[in-house]
Amino acid sequence: MATQFVCFRWGVMYPETYIERLYKSIQKHFGYDFVFHCFTDKPLDIGPHVQQHDLCFGKPFSGNWNKERVFSKDFLNLAKDTNIVVMDIDVLVTGNLNFIIEDHPDENLVMAPDKYHTRKGKVHGSVFRLKSGSMPYIWDDLIVQDYEKLKQDLGGEREQKWLDRYLAVGSVMLFSGEKIVSFKYDCKSRGWSPLGKLAAKWGLTTSLWGKAELPLDARVVCFHGKPDIEDVADGRYYEWNHAPFINRTLKNIIHTND
Repeated sequence: MATQFVCFRWGVMYPETYIERLYKSIQKHFGYDFVFHCFTDKPLDIGPHVQQHDLCFGKPFSGNWNKERVFSKDFLNLAKDTNIVVMDIDVLVTGNLNFIIEDHPDENLVMAPDKYHTRKGKVHGSVFRLKSGSMPYIWDDLIVQDYEKLKQDLGGEREQKWLDRYLAVGSVMLFSGEKIVSFKYDCKSRGWSPLGKLAAKWGLTTSLWGKAELPLDARVVCFHGKPDIEDVADGRYYEWNHAPFINRTLKNIIHTND
């Protein structure tokens, strides 16, 4: 069965070029048959190679909450145990993606570790693989919740904390090695700024000359919050170092697919 790649896009923060870039990256770096889906809150001016779906769940469970729908029993009416790969659109694919379905092929869920200091031992949802229909209770439990109470209980990053309820530390199989990395925590990306972020904006930071580096075995670089990919592609962003590997990667993708 073809692997189903799924992404989500809403609002105006990320242009639809992000979806096209992600598709081309998968096309270049994934050696198996795949279908690419985008759930979107408005039609995209993009070719038929991207299967578009209405982001119909909507309020109050909107935004990132919609990613939880991949756990629903009848998601996309896929045959049971079809491989679903969820990828955020603000990731940069830098190498071979075959590991996504080759690592731990019999596991229902495979994810990457969260590198944020308060979430050590937990997992994050920027990239993960799920066997369709294997964990429907995560979605079923969500859609009967009182949303206002849920917001109070969970606070920020609610959709990630919802998954934490079901994915205890150490209970989720991880992708092998350091193939999925964080720009902030794994790429030597942050310069030193003794007087803080505002001072860094005006150049009081080592990011004036620092360069972020791509780890040796990295295949996917996740950009959490700011900076975005474009922010550091051509130069520094506040205290964040310029990442020359971004334009090298993008040029290779565009050249190969054109």
